[in-house]
Amino acid sequence: MRLSRNTWIDFAFALRHPWVRAGLASAAAALAILLLVVFAYWRPAYDRYAALAGRVESLRKDLVGAMRDEALARTYDKTRKDIVRLEKKLDAESGQAALVDNVTNLARKSHVSVISESYEEGHEDSGYVPLFQVIALEGGYDDIRQFLSGVQRLPTWTVVRETRLERMHHSRAIKAILTLVTYRKASKQIGS
Repeated sequence: MRLSRNTWIDFAFALRHPWVRAGLASAAAALAILLLVVFAYWRPAYDRYAALAGRVESLRKDLVGAMRDEALARTYDKTRKDIVRLEKKLDAESGQAALVDNVTNLARKSHVSVISESYEEGHEDSGYVPLFQVIALEGGYDDIRQFLSGVQRLPTWTVVRETRLERMHHSRAIKAILTLVTYRKASKQIGS
């Protein structure tokens, strides 16, 4: 942007007025004060703020890392205990007779009646031999639910593979047909 000669002449003429000179002096003083504030106060304060924010971010990352490590250690410890518990369940006596006793005791504690049971031995897979059990139970809804939650507390590694519920005719009782699978180590002597 280039100013014409007339503009410079107008500017020089305006400088003769005392209020224009005072305004320019005030503007120059304000600019000097602003630069002084920026370089003497604001810039060091900003640098201290940036350093503090960087330190806080570093401490936050360290805290998050420590919390993650603690959660990982808890998960590892729980998993290690679960592995030990599952190994004990896999080593437990889990032949057909032992399984019948375990399920019968659980049914009695849960106040459900065992209507029928059938067993089938599965094929070895990855070092484990499954024993399939189809069991029909009769009882109240809460009793059936108590039985289902008790399956995981059996001394063997037994899981519920399938559940089918039916209402009994003219009764408040429920008939549950469950497929349970009990896993055993293949090298373990399987009793009957």
